Amino acid sequence: MEPSSSPFSITVQGTTLSGLSRRVVEANLLSREQARDTFEAAQKSQHSFLREALDQATADRGGLLRCASEESGMPLLDLKAFDLNCRPQEIVDARFLENHGVLPLFQRGSKVFLAVPDPSDVSGLDAFTFQTGFGVEAILVDPKLLDQVIRDIVSGISTELADLSEDSGLEDMATKTAATANVDTAEVDTPVVRFVNKILIDAIRQKASDIHIEPYEEKLRIRYRLDGVLHEIANPPLSLTARITARVKILSHLDIAERRIPQ
Repeated sequence: MEPSSSPFSITVQGTTLSGLSRRVVEANLLSREQARDTFEAAQKSQHSFLREALDQATADRGGLLRCASEESGMPLLDLKAFDLNCRPQEIVDARFLENHGVLPLFQRGSKVFLAVPDPSDVSGLDAFTFQTGFGVEAILVDPKLLDQVIRDIVSGISTELADLSEDSGLEDMATKTAATANVDTAEVDTPVVRFVNKILIDAIRQKASDIHIEPYEEKLRIRYRLDGVLHEIANPPLSLTARITARVKILSHLDIAERRIPQ
């Protein structure tokens, strides 16, 4: 039996393809048979057609996302081209992002533009509106990239923090410290101040219960405790241990010269 079609649907061996499944056939991203198989697999797995097609990787990923954008009328954004340091970070916490799989990108007045992985799934949009009271504008992004960004945020590995931990000022200071061995100084160094401030701000944003600054023989490790689990978030130069510790003591109004007894 020959496949039949109408302006709004395509029928392949008893399966009617419409919406996105029809559009990807018309765009020559999938054959009629491939689209039918993907459609039926999506029904069985209770996934959307887009998610199933992306998971099967039988068609161009960018093409599938463009078709989904055109079909839904939702704008498409390449997360790789977006500066994530500019995103509003105070609206919802990292756990919300992880639970609902959406990401605020920018805000205009009472409206937040929200990255979403699938136009057909509005649960994250509804949860965001319910929790924040903001209006939302959905922007489609690659689900794989969105998932990676959210996992990095939850793990405390934000782009800004990674850049700061590799700050040239920190590296220069580490070299100077190693050369002079002057670790007793109480001097407040701007890169260290920025680094410690970022550690504290990120910990507050992510609702960390503990911050661990852990010097080892060959490295310095900083970890947050999130929901009872420790996550490594930075590895500044080991030679800056004393300066970072001194900065924390200054913020805590402790005696930076006292090292023999707990304070």
